Amino acid sequence: ETSLLALLTCESIKYSLQHGVCLESATAFALYAKLKIRCEGDYSGGKRWADTSRAIIRNYEASKKVVDLASAIRAQNILYCLVDVWSTPEREIARKCLERYNEAKKVGLVDDAMTSLMLGWSFLLYGGEKLSLVSQSSISRFQEIAKHSQFYAKWELCDYIYLMELTGKHEDYFSELDGSVCSLDDVQAEAESNKIHTLTYRIKVTNILRAYWKGDYLGAEESGSSNSMSNLDNTSPLFSILHCFFLGLVSFRLYRTLGNDERLSKGREMLIQMEKWANISKAVFGTKYLLLKAEHAASIGGKRDIVKKYYSDAIRTAQDQGNIHELALAHELLGNYYHATEGSAHDSSNCFERACVFYKQWGATAVVERIFHEHSLDIASVTNVELQMGKSKRLGEHED
Repeated sequence: ETSLLALLTCESIKYSLQHGVCLESATAFALYAKLKIRCEGDYSGGKRWADTSRAIIRNYEASKKVVDLASAIRAQNILYCLVDVWSTPEREIARKCLERYNEAKKVGLVDDAMTSLMLGWSFLLYGGEKLSLVSQSSISRFQEIAKHSQFYAKWELCDYIYLMELTGKHEDYFSELDGSVCSLDDVQAEAESNKIHTLTYRIKVTNILRAYWKGDYLGAEESGSSNSMSNLDNTSPLFSILHCFFLGLVSFRLYRTLGNDERLSKGREMLIQMEKWANISKAVFGTKYLLLKAEHAASIGGKRDIVKKYYSDAIRTAQDQGNIHELALAHELLGNYYHATEGSAHDSSNCFERACVFYKQWGATAVVERIFHEHSLDIASVTNVELQMGKSKRLGEHED
C-alpha cells in the first residue's frame, strides 16, 4: 500500500511540475511530505514539502480564483494529522481542524467535514483539553458521525471509550451502531478480519492507555506486548506517539516492581525514540521525554537529586506549556518515586494530593478515584492542598 501511494504521489507531483501546479497539487505535495517522514524519517524535509503544499493553497486564496475547497481541506487535514503532529501542539492542531469542519459543513462537503470533526476532537482529547469540554455534546457528535458513516463511527469508538475510562461517565455509544458491534473487541475482530491494520493498531494503543489509567500495568504491557519501535504504525502518528510514551512508562514501572531486564531494554528503546522526537519539537515532546528520562533514572538507581531534577523539570515544562494532563501525571510519577523511597512518606503524599488536584482540573474523575483508593488519601488534605495551590496561583508563584 505504501509503495502504491508513493508511486501515485510522485507521478502527481511530476505531472504538476510538467503541466503546471493547480490547487489539487497541494494534496500531492502534502502526501509527499508525509512519505518523507514515514519512509525516510526526514522530518525537516517533510516540513519543507508541507510548506510547499500550504503555499499553493495560500496563492490560490490570495489570487481570489474559484477555490476547490474540498482539495484545500483534504490537503490541510493530511498536513495536520501526518506532518504537523511532529512539531505543533495537539490543541493548536485541533483548533485548525475544527475551523476546517465549519468551513466544509457550510458548503455541504459532508465527508470532509466529518473527517475534520473527528481529527479535531481526537487532538483535543489526547492533547489535554479539559475533559468536561470534550464530554460536552459527545453523544450528539457521535450521532452526527454515525449517521454519516458507520465505518467512521467505529474508528471514533476508540476515543469515546477512552474518554469514558478517564471520566468514569458512561454513555451508550453502541446503540448508534449496527447490531454487530457491542464492544471495542467486536470492532477489533472486524478490523482484523478485514485487514484494516491502522484501525487494529489504534484499538491496541487505546487498550494500552485504558489499562494504564486504571492502574493495570500488566494489562497495559500485555496490550503492547507485540509492539516495538520497529513496527510502530506511522500511518497513525498521534497513536505512535502515545504508544511510545505509555509503553515506556509501563516498562520502567514494571521493571522496578517485578524485574526482568527485557522491560528495562524496552523502556530504553522508547526513551531513545522520544529523545529523537524531542529534538524536533520540545513543545510537543518535552514533558514526555523528561518523564521517561526520570523513570529510567529511577529504574537504574540514579542519584536522588538527579532523579528529582528530571521530574521537577517535567513538572515545570508541563506547567509552562499549559498541559494539565501531563502536569498531573508528572506529580503522580514523582509520588510513586517518593513512595518507593525510604523516609519520603510526606513527600509522596503531597505529590499524590497535587496529582489529584490536577487530574480533577483536567476532568479525569476515575483517575482521581484510583489514586485515592491506592494511597488512602484524605479528602480534607487534598482540599487543603487545592486551596493552597489556588492562593499560590493568585500570588503568581510557580508550582514545583
